[in-house]
Amino acid sequence: MAVVKKGMQAKPWMEVAPLRIISPVKPSCMPKLATIREERSEDYEDGNDQN
Repeated sequence: MAVVKKGMQAKPWMEVAPLRIISPVKPSCMPKLATIREERSEDYEDGNDQN
């Protein structure tokens, strides 16, 4: 329980950090991700080989 002394102002239970500023524009220092391409199997031909 909070104890409030006479002559002192009660402080809130929880102090909250200020909101983050989110910019809609990405900074130029952001790394670009490389595309990972999968290798195709040699015996696979366009999916027409269904039994």
